[in-house]
Amino acid sequence: MKNLVFVDTEASYSKDVSSVCCVSLIVVDSSSLKEISKKTFFINSETIYDNYGNNSFVNIDINPERIKNAPTMAEVYKELKKYLNDNYIIVGHAVANDVRMLNKCFAKYNLPILKYSYLCSQMLYRIYKGDKENKSLEKVAYEMGKTFVAHHCEEDVAMSLETIRYICEKENHSLEQLLKSYDISLGLSYKHKDCSSSLVHRSIHARCEELFDTEPISFKADEFFTNKYFAFDEVFEKENFELLKDMVIIIKSHGGYCTNKIEQSSYFVSYPNIEVSKRKKYLLNHKDLVVTFIVPEEILSRK
Repeated sequence: MKNLVFVDTEASYSKDVSSVCCVSLIVVDSSSLKEISKKTFFINSETIYDNYGNNSFVNIDINPERIKNAPTMAEVYKELKKYLNDNYIIVGHAVANDVRMLNKCFAKYNLPILKYSYLCSQMLYRIYKGDKENKSLEKVAYEMGKTFVAHHCEEDVAMSLETIRYICEKENHSLEQLLKSYDISLGLSYKHKDCSSSLVHRSIHARCEELFDTEPISFKADEFFTNKYFAFDEVFEKENFELLKDMVIIIKSHGGYCTNKIEQSSYFVSYPNIEVSKRKKYLLNHKDLVVTFIVPEEILSRK
């Protein structure tokens, strides 16, 4: 697994996400999670300084004078490029926000978007805890029994590293094992859109598409399956993904196909008591489609 670069960024103006004025980095060995080196860049954002609309900079050694005397992003870019590249995996708490801010700042100076993969420690902690909502670094630190200075670039990035160490220790896994165990894929900086996407847990839809594309383990022709297309209720997919895997193997190993395109399907797999989903509603509203409704047992019994 590639080594990691933990990152935290701060902006100087609340109405301009491109006003990056500080970037803190910690380079970490991905196997041992030991720190290799660290670096903090103060940057002249060349824009209004408003303390980000509150006192979020009260604990940071950032002030209008320091920013004014710092190099611009155009001057810092070459140094940042040594860390924010595809030789590393970039990690941060709510890291999609950092990626968005950096990309916006690069665009402001007509600089190419730096290409790298990234992982969110906030999302990882949520999955580890089994929570529905993400938690701020302050709340995570409190639950871990740690103290740190919030909204301080160097403190935030260090706390993000502590979060990853904590989860790996509690789960008794390396980070690489943890990503496999949690079925997590990485975000890509150059595909990051201007949105509040939290990445990086693959959607059920993406996981199903990947599952449908896999090859069968063996092949045994069966008229019920051969050249037939099977679509699944999305509620069933979401709640029964492990069972779905078994069904896909049976279908494909007997000459059938799996699809998310309802109009292409021969069979629609669902339990009668499942709420009326979008796909089921679509079929009920399109009587012209010749699709047979079946329950999972009709597939599983033909194993």
